[in-house]
Amino acid sequence: MITAADHRVIVPMEGFVQSFNISVAGALCFYQMYIQRRSLLGRQGDLSEDEQKLLKAVYAMRTLDSAVDILKASS
Repeated sequence: MITAADHRVIVPMEGFVQSFNISVAGALCFYQMYIQRRSLLGRQGDLSEDEQKLLKAVYAMRTLDSAVDILKASS
C-alpha cells in the first residue's frame, strides 16, 4: 500500500496514544489543512460568493427531495 500511495503523512502523537484509527487521523489532517489554508488566505475558502451559491444549489439539487422548492424560496 505504501508504494501505491501518492504521499506519506506522519501524524505526531502525544500522551498515552499509541495510534489513531484512519478516521481520526484523517480528521486531524483535514483540520490542520483547514487552519493553514485559512491562515494563508485570511478566509475559509477561495470560492467567490456566486461560486458558493452555485455549489450549494448543485448539492441541494442532488441530495434533497424538495430542492426545487428550497431554491425557489431562497431566490
